[in-house]
Amino acid sequence: KEVQSILTPIMFTDLVNYSNMVAKNEKAALSLLEEHNEIIFPIIKANDGKIIKLIGDAIFARFKSPLGSVQSAVEIQSKLKERNSKNSKDERMQIRIGLHTGEVVEKDDDLFGHDVNLCSRIKGVSQPGSITISEEIYTSVSAEEALFHRKIGHVKLKNIPDPKILYKTYIDSFDFDGESDKELYNSFEEKGIEIVDIEKYESQQIRSIGVLYFTNLGTEEDEYHSHNFTKDLIEDFQSVKKMRVPSLNDISKYKNQDQPLSEIARKLQVNQLIWGSLFIKADKASINVEFLDTDLGKTLWSQSCEIDVNTITHVHNQILENILGLLGLEIPEKKGRIPNSDWMV
Repeated sequence: KEVQSILTPIMFTDLVNYSNMVAKNEKAALSLLEEHNEIIFPIIKANDGKIIKLIGDAIFARFKSPLGSVQSAVEIQSKLKERNSKNSKDERMQIRIGLHTGEVVEKDDDLFGHDVNLCSRIKGVSQPGSITISEEIYTSVSAEEALFHRKIGHVKLKNIPDPKILYKTYIDSFDFDGESDKELYNSFEEKGIEIVDIEKYESQQIRSIGVLYFTNLGTEEDEYHSHNFTKDLIEDFQSVKKMRVPSLNDISKYKNQDQPLSEIARKLQVNQLIWGSLFIKADKASINVEFLDTDLGKTLWSQSCEIDVNTITHVHNQILENILGLLGLEIPEKKGRIPNSDWMV
């Protein structure tokens, strides 16, 4: 079935310093999160929004219109500002909000796609208690006189190849007048967020691929084969230019965890995943590999092979060649490879 994409406004939020709150006082943190949800959920619904999922203290939502998403964000931050004025510093609740309109793929009541990741990154650079929006959102709502925005500039976002034009949306005119262009720029610079001179900037396409732990389908004694296979494959992909690949230590925490692959990809901050299984029987190794694009929510390539267990490391080169070829990337020199005929779709 052909994957259909739709254009929709989306929102990401997260509760600032929530992990530290949990570490200090879990009961108080959970109570705060409950209050957080009681404030935000009705506002999203009232502005024709729908919560797609909760990711810990974060909210991922969609809206019927860009204006609805912005009005929701402004109302949320206004409500929290009023709430915080009545509480002590330790009891204050600050969230960051990122908004974007883009093409997404809808599957199993979830949304996938590059623009979902982009919105998450926009939220990531938003300042505590503020709203950061994409140029696409700004273009749709800029004529609204009741809304106040200031251009941030071309912001470099993590794992997004090109800088994106972002704007800060203020809750009212008083909030807008309380910050100058220079103060806004400095607030981003102090956080180490890069605002680039686009005329001098040279775009570099950097891929982000995660290699997950290959599942051992054999005995406990065969676990070292799975470990070494995963480790070597990670190192092979880390040698590729313009590619970011999480380390073995990064991916080990997701070994044997029952989490959706889309969630693991988001946590690893990658757009694509390589995963599979390994089964050793006598002197033969059966290997299954899948290459998943989490932006599209579909498998781009999958292969299986059965080889002599002593030549198991040779499979890496074939995986590397096939995936890099699919992505149109330069293939590094290889020490050896197995013939294509040893691979079976």
